[in-house]
Amino acid sequence: MKIEYKIQQSEYIKLMFYQAYTKPIFIYITIIGIIFLFLIIKDLFLYKTFGDYTSIFIAVFTLLFYPILLYSRFRNFYKSHKILGLKTITEIEREGFRDEGEGFEAKILWKNIYKVKELKNWILVYHNSIAYGFLPKRAMTKSQIEDFRNIVIENKIKAELRAD
Repeated sequence: MKIEYKIQQSEYIKLMFYQAYTKPIFIYITIIGIIFLFLIIKDLFLYKTFGDYTSIFIAVFTLLFYPILLYSRFRNFYKSHKILGLKTITEIEREGFRDEGEGFEAKILWKNIYKVKELKNWILVYHNSIAYGFLPKRAMTKSQIEDFRNIVIENKIKAELRAD
């Protein structure tokens, strides 16, 4: 099966934010920021003052600056990684898959894949426990998604597949 797509910067950044904020450390950082924001609001209403400036710093850093830093990092990575924005054709077969684009080509066998994770809008193909390639599901038909799932199951790859 052939899939043709081009990944836009905005959808790449959304995927990276989703991946980041599903990790426990980012969830904890956000919760801490929200707690400190509530403490600031409580002090403002009860004592008519901001109180401790450390609370303000923590709330602003965790809820404003940190997401801006992440956004900047993701945007810069997209811009510096020339292959990400190129038109790509992925051919998926029983033995493996092949990515081909303007100036690059890669062939990977299923036996060398660590795991596959299916999200609502993406399919992530992990080469190891950290690094992964991705396919946007918007470029695939329902039957192609089902065929992909079947190939993953047939090859006995560790997978988190959706049931829809």
